Amino acid sequence: MSEPEDKATTSTASTSGAGVQLTAQTPATSASPVTAGATSTTTTTTTTTATTTSSPWRPNQELYKTLINMGITQNAAEKGLYYTGNQSADLAATWIFEHHHKNLDNTTLQEEIALLAEEDAEGDEEDEAEYIKMIFVVNMELGMGAGKIASQCAHAALGMHRILLEEQDRYREQMLIWEELGEKKITLKGQNSTHLKALQDKATAMGLPSYVVNDAGKTQVAAGVLTALCVFGNEIMVDAVTGSLKLL
Repeated sequence: MSEPEDKATTSTASTSGAGVQLTAQTPATSASPVTAGATSTTTTTTTTTATTTSSPWRPNQELYKTLINMGITQNAAEKGLYYTGNQSADLAATWIFEHHHKNLDNTTLQEEIALLAEEDAEGDEEDEAEYIKMIFVVNMELGMGAGKIASQCAHAALGMHRILLEEQDRYREQMLIWEELGEKKITLKGQNSTHLKALQDKATAMGLPSYVVNDAGKTQVAAGVLTALCVFGNEIMVDAVTGSLKLL
């Protein structure tokens, strides 16, 4: 009698709309011939996973009693030992006296620890948040006065505002984040018109909205000269365009 042939089962799954095929192959299982009268033994190995649960912090009872005997309240004693490493009654007492202006009995230690954990979590969320900013690059070659620079940056800001309003579906979320985080604006030094145009081209290539002011030529500078550039968007992307420039 011939031995059974090895076979492999192949199943193909197609992701709808993605045009991607995932092929999974089940390796063939070799059939071992069994001799008549022999006993086949299967050994099963069981893996046990132990879950370790950290126990809540507890004060050193001897130090804790010492503080209580000094007339210190239970909450204050626990906090003093917790924040000084649970090492010394003297250190804990010193910490308590240094923080006497706080109401140490207002919350228990566990409540305070939970509150600090929540604040840390909120801080992590803020760190991960997207930061948006608007920058202005001024053409320093022109030697414009302070009033002229202010008016040119205002023109650039208004021009950018019109772009953002015209494409609200695209920029609405960034505008809301920008407003919520204080509408960060920074003014930087640009070299000349060629430099401003090169920066604008780089911003456009990165998908950032930008607006450059072509002066009307009524005061101080000739008509058509590029006086100020405005770029808006994700802070990291904006810095990739203008991060090397100096503050005005």
